[in-house]
Amino acid sequence: MMRRVIDLVAEPRGTLYFQLLHALALQSSTLLMVVRDGLGLNSTGEALLANLQPYFQEKKRGLSWPGTTLIGEEATIYRFTLSREVVDVLVAFTDGLFQWQQPMLPEDLAFLRDDGTAILASICHEEDAYLDVTEEEYQRLSAIPAMKEILRLRNEDQ
Repeated sequence: MMRRVIDLVAEPRGTLYFQLLHALALQSSTLLMVVRDGLGLNSTGEALLANLQPYFQEKKRGLSWPGTTLIGEEATIYRFTLSREVVDVLVAFTDGLFQWQQPMLPEDLAFLRDDGTAILASICHEEDAYLDVTEEEYQRLSAIPAMKEILRLRNEDQ
């Protein structure tokens, strides 16, 4: 199935952020987030991980995840089973996508399909995020009020 890359040209915040995460959770099975070495987590980040513990799948060391490849360092990559309850935890800790930055919170949320491919990837400290979507997934997401205003088809020639 053909997919296209859509850049988020503005940060989804508030209601739009909430709606985006819930819509993505219906199309994804796994949440991924990262704790990079050397940056640590403060008590807020530790509380978030504790709240997500019932949904924990795995934690592993790595140097790449959707949207990022590290050079000369590693990070801890966390995976959680995605559900409405998980999204409710996420939005209880943030009201915008680019707030996922250490040391306050783990970094770089990604929503993964059953096959492990990312539907959403974020590089939050660079205020960058994109969707890798099928036409059907795009239609569902663009039905969210105000969503089309922050989406731009990536030109592969750039």
